[in-house]
Amino acid sequence: MDDQTKLRIRHAFDRLAQDGALTDLDRSLMEAFERLMHGVPEITDGTVTIVNICTEAGVSRASYYRSPVAAAVKEILEAPEIRRPEPDELRAEVARLRKLERALRSQHAGELRELRDAVTIYANQIQVLALAKAELEEDNRRLRQELETGAGDRRWSGCGSAATFLMYRSYVGVLRVVVVERQPYPSDLSDEAWELIRPVITSWKGQYRSVSGHEGRYEMRETVNSILYQARVGCQWRYLPHGVPPYTAVY
Repeated sequence: MDDQTKLRIRHAFDRLAQDGALTDLDRSLMEAFERLMHGVPEITDGTVTIVNICTEAGVSRASYYRSPVAAAVKEILEAPEIRRPEPDELRAEVARLRKLERALRSQHAGELRELRDAVTIYANQIQVLALAKAELEEDNRRLRQELETGAGDRRWSGCGSAATFLMYRSYVGVLRVVVVERQPYPSDLSDEAWELIRPVITSWKGQYRSVSGHEGRYEMRETVNSILYQARVGCQWRYLPHGVPPYTAVY
């Protein structure tokens, strides 16, 4: 205990003695308080608390609060220049550090939960993408095999008046062949009309190569249907509807 603290305690207790007669209980409380402030307790752990003051003095808390010493002790401990015993200061610092540790643990626990949730989401997405890639690779292998053996041509032939053509799409490096079937337009050739002109178209096609760069990509019947649609509707070539060959293959 430093000199300033000793002086403050002595002045406070001297005022009590001047204000009125002190009882033996009051003196016991004053001595117990001074022992705790000096850091030399007799029967307690040395913490400056009301319970320890009463225990050191051998009195009840009710008797303590009836004594004028209680007000003097409160005044002393609330003074900003008063330094508590070193054990008290160390205990206060330990309590502060433990509180800070709990706060940091709580904060880090929340961050760890968020990281674990993010890892779980990414792991699930990776698994889904891996399964999708494996499925696409299997589709690609099967379709290539069908195209090489000619099964693909048999599969997509004879689809009737509902026009069908092939679209090639690349997804994660895998070739996919998608069959797109549309509803017929009123201007489409009927099966009978197509059978009438098919020999002519086939013969003409055999003599002239495509200038559009779409050689063999679209059925000739669909190409003729696109020409008939444009002639009937009168739209610009670029406005041909979806589901028919593009204008670059028709115009």
